Amino acid sequence: MDFGARESRVHFSYHKHKSTGLSLRLEMNPRKLGETGFKQLRKLLGKSFGLKGLVEAARVTRLDVAVDVVGVHVSEVVARYKKQGKRSYYIGNNGALETVYIHRKTPPFKQKFDDGGAIKALHSRQPAGQAVLRVYDRVAERAALGKPAPFGEAPVTRIEFVKDRFKKFHLANLASMPDPLKEIWAGYAPSQKSGPAALWRRYVAAVRTETPADLQKLFGLSPDIAKKFEKALRVPVPDLLAPKVTWEGWNIGIASTGLNLLLDVD
Repeated sequence: MDFGARESRVHFSYHKHKSTGLSLRLEMNPRKLGETGFKQLRKLLGKSFGLKGLVEAARVTRLDVAVDVVGVHVSEVVARYKKQGKRSYYIGNNGALETVYIHRKTPPFKQKFDDGGAIKALHSRQPAGQAVLRVYDRVAERAALGKPAPFGEAPVTRIEFVKDRFKKFHLANLASMPDPLKEIWAGYAPSQKSGPAALWRRYVAAVRTETPADLQKLFGLSPDIAKKFEKALRVPVPDLLAPKVTWEGWNIGIASTGLNLLLDVD
């Protein structure tokens, strides 16, 4: 169903569980819904279910959090996730880095066998692991949809994190949610350098396809510079997204989107 001035869609679906019975699942983009959309949603849910009881019983199962960085290209961002595994890189038609996916580390492979002792062929639906952090070109994304750039000619990089591992976290407690970004670091590449600036820039670009050990040989790096560059990749200066810092604006975001209209129910 469509709600709000932008006709943002809210997806409703029913799911049947053996232990809890029938449940209703809602998926939405609060930023697009806005205050008008949440007022309409409140009205519908209040008539159908009783809003106060629904909010108290509802649980959060997925949260997508995004931070836009204006004036910075994707190639200028270094990021890491505490439990990171593989990475996926997407290159645009112009040859520039457009998207970086950081996947959650997967458990060690364990071969399985069928009842007859034969090896089971295992084909994972997510061979690289689940993508939990995405760094991408917001301007290119909008252009692909026929939309204008959000800030004129300025490059815009979006850093987006998906949290989908909750232990029975209720919707009523959303405003006081602990920082889900505490295991993510993102910084402006030039801020991290500890050595020749031009060489560091080349190193950041090349390390996407080569190992640090290979790059030390390829660039002829001294052991001291190689060690400093490897340390810099761990984002010692998280000036774009930092644990316990970025999340301070969470309640401002809740109010600006109108999400508080769904949470503050008497």
